[in-house]
Amino acid sequence: MKVPALASCITISQERWLKVNRSACWMILAMLLSSCAAPALGPFHVGTMYGAAVSYGFHPGIDINTAVGSPIIAAADGIVVAERKGSAEGEEVYILHGEHFKSLYAHLTKVLVRKDQLVKRGQLIGLSGATQSVKRLHFEHLHFALCKISQGHCSLRSDTFDPNLFWLGGQPQCFDPGKDYSAYAPIDLTLPVACGEYAKSKLEK
Repeated sequence: MKVPALASCITISQERWLKVNRSACWMILAMLLSSCAAPALGPFHVGTMYGAAVSYGFHPGIDINTAVGSPIIAAADGIVVAERKGSAEGEEVYILHGEHFKSLYAHLTKVLVRKDQLVKRGQLIGLSGATQSVKRLHFEHLHFALCKISQGHCSLRSDTFDPNLFWLGGQPQCFDPGKDYSAYAPIDLTLPVACGEYAKSKLEK
């Protein structure tokens, strides 16, 4: 009986090892891909999470994917401290929540509140999707951020808080117009985009 050379045995073993491991790798990759879903906040998908690496460094908020013209609502009670119109990135609203932080709602097509106006949780403050005004498709989302009061900007890690630490009940949830939120603090946030039938009612007005 002819015995294959040692080099041939090693080559055959290497090929078998590679085939087995390639197969295993593809199986693991397929499992990971099937189990992975885009991050979500309630019914909304997230384009970019807080702290993600982006072209300019650190992403200081959450990009919530929304259709153009979606109703944007106050995440908690507060007072409008700034509204910016005519920006190259769409319009913006800043709401001060007591002595805690300011919430920023950016890439809006329309602002429906004014400076120094008191707003309640769930109140309509604007419409999303700066694409209507600046024709830039990558702004078809709401940029939601929490800005430290002591900082002048809201564009760096040191300027902001992670919104995921402040969702009411520890989980992102839609504003419910039938619920009494009076017992909750201004730092207990609900989603800044109106959901379901409440969203439809806001658009019908």
